[in-house]
Amino acid sequence: MKKRFLILIPILMFSILAINSYTGFSNQNVLLLKIDEKSKLKANGLSTQWAANGTPVCVQTPQDQYNPEICSDGTGGAIITWADSRDISSIYVQRIDSNGNPLWDVNGTLICNSPGSQTLPQICSDGSGGAIIAWEDTQNIKAQRVDANGITQWTANGVQITGLPNDESRIEICSDNLGGAILTWINDEFATSNIHAQRINSSGVVQWTTNGKIICNAINIQTFPKISVYGAGNAIITWQDYRNMTTSDNDIYCQFINSTGHSQLQDNGTVICNATDSQYWPDICCDSSGNAIITWVDNRNGTYTDIYAQKIDSTGTVYWTLNGTPICTAEYSQFYPKICCDSEGNAIITWQDLRNIYEEDIYTQKINPIGTTLWRNNGTPVCTSPSDQQQSRICCDSSGNSFISWIDKEEDANGSIYAQMLDKNGILQYVGKGLPVCTEYGLQENHEIIYVSSGVAIITWQDNRSLSDYDIYAQKVSLVSTEPMDNFIPIPTGAGFPIDPLILLIIIGAMAIVILVLVAIIIKK
Repeated sequence: MKKRFLILIPILMFSILAINSYTGFSNQNVLLLKIDEKSKLKANGLSTQWAANGTPVCVQTPQDQYNPEICSDGTGGAIITWADSRDISSIYVQRIDSNGNPLWDVNGTLICNSPGSQTLPQICSDGSGGAIIAWEDTQNIKAQRVDANGITQWTANGVQITGLPNDESRIEICSDNLGGAILTWINDEFATSNIHAQRINSSGVVQWTTNGKIICNAINIQTFPKISVYGAGNAIITWQDYRNMTTSDNDIYCQFINSTGHSQLQDNGTVICNATDSQYWPDICCDSSGNAIITWVDNRNGTYTDIYAQKIDSTGTVYWTLNGTPICTAEYSQFYPKICCDSEGNAIITWQDLRNIYEEDIYTQKINPIGTTLWRNNGTPVCTSPSDQQQSRICCDSSGNSFISWIDKEEDANGSIYAQMLDKNGILQYVGKGLPVCTEYGLQENHEIIYVSSGVAIITWQDNRSLSDYDIYAQKVSLVSTEPMDNFIPIPTGAGFPIDPLILLIIIGAMAIVILVLVAIIIKK
């Protein structure tokens, strides 16, 4: 009898290995499943909350609306701004409530239509249900505040932030946590470009040096500034820097600046990474202790690029490996990293990934305050379905969940909008390639995402579904289930593609039947 039962051992081992190889049990993502009181399988996941394929924010025809940006209104809705060609090139804004209803003027409230060109608006919350918007205005930069009712608060057509005779561009903006905002931009002069910054208070009065505080005017070019706020009126700015340029080598620098406009680190910034070859496209977030976590694309390892990150405080102390901790060094190139910080001091980074050679995929990684990556080596796959996934965006909510959205080329070669949510343990919350946010025919692009409450995010994008002009749409995504995560059981979902739960149950059930039959035969003998 013992010998007969021994036959079951290799069968059981083979069954376990078969399930493991199919689902990728070790170090993989999982699907959260629960059996309810009626013994029906349920899956925790995401759902869109507004009109199918998005609710219209502005569909003014036949003019184009483009380059939308978004911030929370503090009450579950969002404020969205965009550039608009109805007045040659103007700036408009709209507020939508938590149900997707527009609250201000139909097709948007006018912010600026002064002579010249107004483009590339940026936005942040004013902390009182309104927003502060900045934009490129011909060759200068202007800003305007709009209150919770859609009424502009400052000078008509905006307060001038800088009036230098050169081109100012690549604006970034963040709230100063005091009702105003802090802006950074590049000032192009002849063959160089420098980094500038300015703080503007809630009344529209600039607080620092006329035309902005010079953050960096080292030799050669400084570009791609990114900004994050900490405390009241303080900011951290990072950028791509060519001061040490040899054979087109560029590095990553940063500067802490306090509420009075004084730099806290050495003049022209502290180096974050000057490793061999080029580092570029930085992004930044600030943790709850006022430290900056910066990520970038890194070419130090040869032909292909990788993703690195570093943590630094306001004294210039770096906490992780010199020249950065590797986030992803998988084969081929990884690029365009985006970052957000959670309430526990961790950072979550997402990027486009070419490790599969022929198509771009979306991956993500979480790194803790001491610089240890917490999820799969070289990143957790968010979407690896056929065709390209591009332009990933990320935000984190107050519960440690991260929302990631991207442009997907599978259904429509022009591109559709998809989203995914990962909980604090890196578990994907939507079964499948991702939640379809908008799959209308035509081009959907230039999307942005923000979280508005725990488990809830809003996405906006420019949309060519009319095939004649671009419009602005938005969609709300949120968790289907609000049950505690402890009530769900983890089921492995494989290396980058979720397993269908029905198929998994059929496989497990079939194996159980085979084993029971074999046991019955052995006992009978």
